[in-house]
Amino acid sequence: MLKQSPVFERKAPSSYHHGNLQEALLNAGLELLERRGCAELALREVAREVGVSPAAVYRHYTSKEALLTAMAIEGFKRLTAVQIEPVSNAVVTPVRFADMGRAYVRFAVRNPALFRLMFSDQVDSSRDAALMFAIEPLTGNIEDAVARLAGPRFSSAMRRKAALRAWSLVHGLSMLLIDGQLRIAHSEIDRMIEAVVDPNHALAI
Repeated sequence: MLKQSPVFERKAPSSYHHGNLQEALLNAGLELLERRGCAELALREVAREVGVSPAAVYRHYTSKEALLTAMAIEGFKRLTAVQIEPVSNAVVTPVRFADMGRAYVRFAVRNPALFRLMFSDQVDSSRDAALMFAIEPLTGNIEDAVARLAGPRFSSAMRRKAALRAWSLVHGLSMLLIDGQLRIAHSEIDRMIEAVVDPNHALAI
């Protein structure tokens, strides 16, 4: 079975009274994204969920694209946090590396609309430095974990190749699951992910 990991709690939107309006708008947007999808998301609806005027939204997010980009940035931050947790301040073992993959897949399954947005053409990292900065740790953490797992026998080029292989597997698996194209038991997901960290198989260059 997939091990449990911290779940980012979604709080029901309520009228805004005080505090950080920008954060409240972002959280309302994330909630609406999962309920309605990207195409149906509108700034006016976000304003209504929070209980402020549309003009208040535009002071923080000048367009729908700006809000979507902010949500994608938040998504990458959250995904990176759960992905790195299994190997943070710990020796990287095949089991811990596989747990990184499981965390990636769990995040996608629990946040399908956000996950799709993060990797869609609705947001463009080439036009937003903050988004590019938020994406970089995702692949960097995988490559670092590969390096710690494989040891000095891997060159930097070999680490990048192995990291890309591992990322491709868990990302492709995530997309197949959230799109309903693949229906398999959790135990089977475990076996597929564990194949990535077999030093005699997936990490063999």
